[in-house]
Amino acid sequence: MNRTRLSILMLVAVALAATTLTGCGRRGFARVNGDKIKMQEFYKRLERATIQTPQGPQVAGEFIARQLIMERLIEQLAKEQNVAPTEEQINKKLDFLRKQSGGDIGRVLNQMGMTLDELKRQIAVEQSYINLVTKGVSIPDERVRKAYNEALRAKGSPFIRPEQVMLSAIITRSKDKIDKAYKLLQKGQEFGSVSRQLSDVWIKQTDGKVGWASKDGVIELVLGQKAGLPKDFAARLFSLPIGKYTPPFESVTRVNEGNRVVAIRQWVILKADQKRPKRITQFEEAKDRIRESLAMQEGTKKNDIEKQIQKFVKGSDIVISAAAYKDLAERIKQEADKALEVAKPIVTPGALNAPK
Repeated sequence: MNRTRLSILMLVAVALAATTLTGCGRRGFARVNGDKIKMQEFYKRLERATIQTPQGPQVAGEFIARQLIMERLIEQLAKEQNVAPTEEQINKKLDFLRKQSGGDIGRVLNQMGMTLDELKRQIAVEQSYINLVTKGVSIPDERVRKAYNEALRAKGSPFIRPEQVMLSAIITRSKDKIDKAYKLLQKGQEFGSVSRQLSDVWIKQTDGKVGWASKDGVIELVLGQKAGLPKDFAARLFSLPIGKYTPPFESVTRVNEGNRVVAIRQWVILKADQKRPKRITQFEEAKDRIRESLAMQEGTKKNDIEKQIQKFVKGSDIVISAAAYKDLAERIKQEADKALEVAKPIVTPGALNAPK
């Protein structure tokens, strides 16, 4: 299902580059000392760029074209099978994102570079796929409750959020830079501005924002991933009052490079932006997600969704007007045809009469 499985993260990571620029064709892309770079130049370069995908490196233009076509096909198939996503399903996913973002859905949209309508459309695509997989699957309440209780007892339970501190930082390998940063802070300059000027790592792009750190040594980065929180960071961070920052200190991280361990020395200032208490997600909040997850597991075993999609692709009328992708529709259909051939059962002589 690698080819057809869609996710919000994948769509946001790749397709956004095209969707957020729609309607900008009449304007130039940029001016460099008065010399204009046309938007068309940007589009052409973007189309030819190579991107990393679950299937390996691909040309961005073709990958996005495939994504857009598959989005429509998945939605159309769900509608044909009477399992198109409902407004209630879409709104529940939106409410979940709102809660995850602390109620600030606007911040999430800004990070994604999307409008609310665009986000709802992407949720609808993913929900269409989920509904196809889970068609005809029913998960009893007692099984949902059992799964919740087991997850609640598990180490690192997804339903238990420990006490956390929102961490900002200034990080550099230069002692001179960290001393300069500290002096600027003491003069009253805003922390994010100083980090943007003087940090050497990726946090300069986020105005020093690192993420939510917990005492168990895990930090939920603002980039979306999780990472380990260095012990010397934790010891200082959790003793800080809100809005305060540490004096500069040297932090040493040891990493493996080939057959040797290399010590990376960095100078750091930490700041505690805000704190949030330990929180346990109650069953009523989690039950819909658990039920859907269990239904997906059952549906994957019960419904051959890949075969359904490949059949639908093969029988669809796909016309691509863009000259550069004229042959893509036929290739998509050929790939679907081959996938169906591979999926055909192999019957050997006598197999139908074999004892069961």
